[in-house]
Amino acid sequence: MIRLRGRRTFDVEYYLQDHGRELEHLEISQRAPIGSGRNNWDIAIAVNQRSLELLASARPLRAGHSFANQKRQIPILEVLAVPPKAVSLYALLTPPTVGRQVVEAHHEALEGALRYFELHGLATNQRDETLSRVTELAGVRFTHGISRSGDPHLHSHLVLANLGRSVEGRFGALDRRGLHAHLSAASAIYDAGVLGSCKQLGLDLDLEPREIAAFSTRAAEVRGHRASGSRYPARTEKAQGVDRQQLLLQWGRRAASLDVDLERFTSASIALQPVPRRLDEEQFVRRLLGDDRPVTRRKVVEAWAWASSGQDVQKLERNIDAVAGPQTRIFEAEIAPRTVVASPLAIGALGPRPLEPERLMRWIDRAAGLEHASSAHQKRDRSLRDRSRDRSFDHGLER
Repeated sequence: MIRLRGRRTFDVEYYLQDHGRELEHLEISQRAPIGSGRNNWDIAIAVNQRSLELLASARPLRAGHSFANQKRQIPILEVLAVPPKAVSLYALLTPPTVGRQVVEAHHEALEGALRYFELHGLATNQRDETLSRVTELAGVRFTHGISRSGDPHLHSHLVLANLGRSVEGRFGALDRRGLHAHLSAASAIYDAGVLGSCKQLGLDLDLEPREIAAFSTRAAEVRGHRASGSRYPARTEKAQGVDRQQLLLQWGRRAASLDVDLERFTSASIALQPVPRRLDEEQFVRRLLGDDRPVTRRKVVEAWAWASSGQDVQKLERNIDAVAGPQTRIFEAEIAPRTVVASPLAIGALGPRPLEPERLMRWIDRAAGLEHASSAHQKRDRSLRDRSRDRSFDHGLER
């Protein structure tokens, strides 16, 4: 799941004081510059208080002044990425060789979602109220492994500069309407990507309700207060410098109290599974037409991401261009579902659509040939029926 919000105030210490000690045993990069435009900022040299303050003040690398407009009220955009609970459990409870690959899958899926935003959701609002495209984001990723309640809770904060340089070379605050318009598609790319990668590692992501309950104490608190009609408890301050061994003991006791066996996690190993080669056509149709939202290119992206089990975003882009056409504007027009849904005739003859872009193009050409031939046969059959009916009518008149 991906969430997006603008931050009017930016507390640098909030991000810098949490070093993600619970992830140190995995030897992963807990904080790192992200976005295609990261090398234009001081964060590319070092992530510290000074570089983050320059990011928030819209002052790129070697710039003598801020590029922020005086009307800009939101200096930072924050993207929060949270995988399903099972992914967090495999990241925190498994041996390091497994946990490291799970966190890397989380990071790769997040980078794919960010790249999608850069390709389709970025624009600045110019003085004449027109939108001008932006192609780069810049910021810092902070990854943590536990929640404020001490539960296993893998998540990343993307702290992004609310500044874009348009293709015409002008600087301005990002128009968040484009980001929100493409949020569902970007979230699907992330969710399907991390889940698909974990399944390819051979990890069983199905959890029983008691397994979820054992490691969701904050959610249990909120449900309890909601049932009683009382106010939600205030969020506690997150503990810093936590010891992993203490966390494991704490989680073990909590699991034992609910009769949850942690063996499936603590002894998990990698068993690579084959990568999907064809689209799940049924899931594609279900995701595409399962609600009352109009069908647009970004909704096709969302459905394709899920039905392909999180295909690499570059290949996904090429496939969507082939199926739905390239994007022509940020706020996309509605398209006819029949133009992007494969026909039963093509699926029956050629199988589901392949996920490799080159093979997909050949599939589309062959499907078009089949449809053309089928249409020609139908016209010929209709003509023969009409001629037969006319002869029968004429014969009746003669009699």
